[in-house]
Amino acid sequence: MKRIVFFVVIVALCVFGVAAQQADGKVVVQTYKFKFKTADRAAQVIRPLLSSEGSVSIQPGSNTLIISDRAANVAQITGAIDEYDVPSRTFKLEIRLVAAGRVTGEPPAVPADLKEISTKLSGVLRFNAFEKVGELMVAGREGDAVKRDIDGGYHAELTIGEYDPVTGSVQLSEFRLGRYQQTAAGRKELTELLKTTLNLKVGQTLVLGASKLPESNRALMLIVVARQ
Repeated sequence: MKRIVFFVVIVALCVFGVAAQQADGKVVVQTYKFKFKTADRAAQVIRPLLSSEGSVSIQPGSNTLIISDRAANVAQITGAIDEYDVPSRTFKLEIRLVAAGRVTGEPPAVPADLKEISTKLSGVLRFNAFEKVGELMVAGREGDAVKRDIDGGYHAELTIGEYDPVTGSVQLSEFRLGRYQQTAAGRKELTELLKTTLNLKVGQTLVLGASKLPESNRALMLIVVARQ
C-alpha cells in the first residue's frame, strides 16, 4: 500500500500609505502593514501577481511590504491582500477512505454517497466496486495540527496551512495516513500507508489512490474535501 497514484494568496492587510502616480499604466507605490500575517510570507504569495515592472520589498521590523507596480496590478494585489490579512480561518475537512476494486460479472451496488466519485473513478481506473471503509469530519484553524483515528482502524495526521486567496487553496502539510495492525506479541502498531503534502482547492474534491502495484485490482482511495 505504499505506491501512490495521483488522481487527482493573497494577502490581506492594512493600507498604510500611498505614493506615486495614479493613472493606469503608470507605476505606483503602496505600503502595507500587516495586522495578522507576516510580510515575508505575504511577499511569496503576491509575487506571481507582479508584472515585469513590479517589485516588492520587505521591512520585517515593522511587518510591512512596499509594492511597486502598474496601477491596475496594484489594485489586484490590494484585493488579494485584503482577503489574506485576516484572523486565522477555520476549515472543515471531510476525509473518506474507500476500498476500490475490479470485479467480473455484476458489481455490487454502490453506496449513495459514493456514486458521484465512483462514476469518475470508473472512467479513469476501470474500478467498478466501491466500499467506504472509514470517514472523518474535523474542523481546525490555520496552523492547527490534527491527529485523529478513523473508522476501520486507520489514523490520519496533518497540519492545516494558510489559505491562499490567489489559488483559493489551503495546504495540508505532512499529511500522514496509517493503519493499526496487531503484532505477534499482541501489540497494536501503526503502519504508514501514505505521507504527502496536499494543496487542496477549497470546495474541490481531491482523490488519491494507493495500491501495491499499478496494475493491482484493488486500491485504497483517499477522498479529501476542505470547506470554509
